[in-house]
Amino acid sequence: MIVNVISLYPVICKVLDKIGDVSSSSDNRLKADVVGYSLESFDFIFMIHLMKTIFGVANDLNNALQRKDQDIVNVMPLVTLTKQQLKQVRDNGWEPLLSSVISFCEKTCIKAPNMEDVYVPKGRKKRGKLHTTNLHHFRVEEFVAIIDLQLQKLKNRFDKISMDLLVKMASLSPVDGFF
Repeated sequence: MIVNVISLYPVICKVLDKIGDVSSSSDNRLKADVVGYSLESFDFIFMIHLMKTIFGVANDLNNALQRKDQDIVNVMPLVTLTKQQLKQVRDNGWEPLLSSVISFCEKTCIKAPNMEDVYVPKGRKKRGKLHTTNLHHFRVEEFVAIIDLQLQKLKNRFDKISMDLLVKMASLSPVDGFF
C-alpha cells in the first residue's frame, strides 16, 4: 500500500485538487484542501519513505508469520535476520533515506527544509518552537526513534525465552514424525 501511495502520489494530489475545485460543499473543499496540504509536506513524504523502508525490511517476516502452514522453528531465523536488518538500517540507512526523500521532493516540487535550521512543527507558532534542528528532529526523533520502537517490539514479542520455548515445543510436533 505504501508503495502505491508513493507511485501514485502525483495522481492522488491531482484528484484532491479536483475534489477541492469541483465540490459543491464547502466542507468537502476544506477537507480536500487540508488533506492536500498535509500530503504536500516534507513531513508526510519523509514518513511514507521511512514506512516503506521499515515495511520492506519486515515484509518477509510478516509474510512468514501469516502463513498457516509455517513451522515456527523456520520463522525464528527470520526474526533474527529482521532485527539485524533493522539495526543495519538504523546504523547506515539515514543518508540513503534522506537522499530518497529529497529526490522525491524535488520531483514533486515540495520544498525540503534546510536540515540545519530550527525545526518548527506544523501548526505551531514560531514563538512556541523547540530548540532543535530539522536534522535532529528527523534523524533522532523520527528515524531512530521509530526503528528503535520496532526493534523493541520484536524483542518483546520474540525474546530469548519465548524463542527457546517455541523451538522446544515445535520439536514435540507429530508433524515431524518423531514417533
